[in-house]
Amino acid sequence: MHVPRVKLLAGKITSRIAPKFALPTGIRGSDVTHDAERARAYDEDPLVFTKATARWFTEAAAAQTQALARARLLTMPLYVAMGTDDRVAKIESARLFFDAATSRDKKWDERPGLFHEVLSEPEWRSVAGAMADWIVASRTSTAVT
Repeated sequence: MHVPRVKLLAGKITSRIAPKFALPTGIRGSDVTHDAERARAYDEDPLVFTKATARWFTEAAAAQTQALARARLLTMPLYVAMGTDDRVAKIESARLFFDAATSRDKKWDERPGLFHEVLSEPEWRSVAGAMADWIVASRTSTAVT
């Protein structure tokens, strides 16, 4: 999700002085899937992460920066499926990570119109089928696509 600069600065300061300070994430089930039943289940799930602490925010941002910086070290097979309408993660950031990974066997699967949880979308069978096909093909090939 886009985080305004002022909120980034406030998060960094708050992380130092009140690391347990928490704000709602603002993520709703309708942000992660078009499937109304799954969206409702997401909203009603008591284990869903609904608040983010200041410290979690700064640590998650640092981990994302580190992951991108170290992506070139990733050599294992990599499959990335992203919805183009993802409201939680930036598709551009995922693409940077994917492009930086040095895996010889990797697949970028961009899904037009899908949200964050591509395997919770009504089209999940198509996504899962593409993943399964790639896994089977990867056993006999190491081509980059």
